Amino acid sequence: MRWRFILTFPIALIFAFSISAQTDLLDSNTDVDDLFGTTETADEEGNTEQEPENTETIAKDVVEVAEEETALVDIVRGSSVTLSGDFTFNIGYTAGYTSVPWIPGGIAGTSGTGSSSNSSSFSGFTQGALTDSKSAMSLNFRIAPIFRIYLTFNFSFPTFKTEIGEFFADYSFKDVVYLRAGRFTINWGISRYHPFTNLTARLPATYELHDSTEPIHDADSYGLRLSIPVGAGGFNLIGFTRNGFMEDPYYPAKDEIGYGGTYNLAIPIFDFTVGGFYIKQLNPRFFASLSSTLFNTVDAYAETVVSWKMENNEIRYGANAGFLYGFLDQQIQLSAEYYYNTETEELTVKGSEFPLIYGHNIAAGIAYSPKNMRLKTYARVNYNVNENSGLVIPGLSWSPLPYFTLTTVVPIIFGNPEGTYMTNQPVENEGRSASLVIMAILRAKF
Repeated sequence: MRWRFILTFPIALIFAFSISAQTDLLDSNTDVDDLFGTTETADEEGNTEQEPENTETIAKDVVEVAEEETALVDIVRGSSVTLSGDFTFNIGYTAGYTSVPWIPGGIAGTSGTGSSSNSSSFSGFTQGALTDSKSAMSLNFRIAPIFRIYLTFNFSFPTFKTEIGEFFADYSFKDVVYLRAGRFTINWGISRYHPFTNLTARLPATYELHDSTEPIHDADSYGLRLSIPVGAGGFNLIGFTRNGFMEDPYYPAKDEIGYGGTYNLAIPIFDFTVGGFYIKQLNPRFFASLSSTLFNTVDAYAETVVSWKMENNEIRYGANAGFLYGFLDQQIQLSAEYYYNTETEELTVKGSEFPLIYGHNIAAGIAYSPKNMRLKTYARVNYNVNENSGLVIPGLSWSPLPYFTLTTVVPIIFGNPEGTYMTNQPVENEGRSASLVIMAILRAKF
C-alpha cells in the first residue's frame, strides 16, 4: 500500500525522527531465507534489498514520473512522497551444544565441557528464548523529475535502537550524468557465498571506530557516486569513506577518502563488469566479473580480484566460479561455487557473518518450494579445504497464514575446532557447534 500526499506532513515526520542516532543498517531485518540465497540479498548494512542496480536502472529510476498524476501532484509540479514500511516480530527458542561427538573438546574459549575422552557424548548444553521486533520506515521524496531524496528510519527492540539508515539525494544532470550523494550502500560483485569482490565493504584487521564503542559492523558509510550510462552499460565513479577510517568522526581528511569505479557492459549474451577501489587504509584492489545465462536455464558466473600490497609490491589474488540452476518451474533451485583465495590480509567483509578464508573454498545450496504450498525447505554448506572447517545449515519454513511464518534451522559446524567457522561464530550463537532454532515470525510490508 502506498500513499501520496502533500509535502508538509512528511517534512514534519522527518523532523520528529531526526533525533535518531545515525548508525548502520546492519541491525535491521534479515529474513532467514537469505541464509540460503533464496530471496533478496542483504546489503552491507544488513537490510534486505533488491539486487544491485545497473546504470540503466538507476537512470530510469531517477527520471521516473508517475504515470497517473493527480490534480494535487500537478499543482506541486510533479513532486510526490511515497511511504513504505517493513515490520517484523520474532519469538522463538534456541538450544545447542558447544561440544559434540564430531568435535572432541568443544570450541576453544567456550563453556563446553567435552574432552577427547568424552568424544562420544554431547556436552556444554545451552538454551534460551528468542524475542525481538524491528521496523523500517522509508520516505521517498520526489521533489522534481530530476531530483529526489530518500530516507529510512529503523527501530529495534529490545535494544531500543532508533537510527537513520540511509539518507541520500539523487540528481539528474540533463539525463546524461546521475549523482547520488549521502549515506547509502554500495554493493559490488555477484557471489552469494563469498563476497570478495565487494571491495568497498572490505575492512582491515586493525579497524577501530573513533567515536563509538559499537562493534565493527556498525561502521557508518558515506559516499558520492556518479553514474554515466553509455550504450548497453555505463560507468560508476565513487568517492567513499566510513567511520573508522576517519580520525575526526564527522569530517574526513583528504587521505581518508577512497576512490574507485566500475564499468559495466550488459548485452544479451553476457554481463561484464570491471572495477577497482583504493583508500589509504586498504591495499588497492581491482576486480572483474562475468555472468551469462546458459541454455536459457543456468545462470553461470566467474569473478576475480587482484590485490597489491604496496609496501613490498606483493600481489595476491582470488577467483571463483559458480552457477544457479532452477528447474521444475523454479520449484527447485540449486547453486554451487568454488572460490580460491591467496589473500591473507583485510579478509573481513562488512555485513558478512564470517571472514574470507585463505585457500580452497566450496559452497553449495538447495531450495525446494512446492507449488500451491506455503512450504520451503533448504540447505546450505560452506567448507574450507585448507582448514578442514565447515558449516551446514538445513532449514524449513512454513507460512500457514498470511503474514505468519514458522521457521526451523539447525546450524551445525564441523571439522577443525580451531578453524574459522569455529572461532568466528556470531556472538548470539554462544560458541555452539550444533544448534536448534525454532522461530515464529510476523512480518508485514507496505
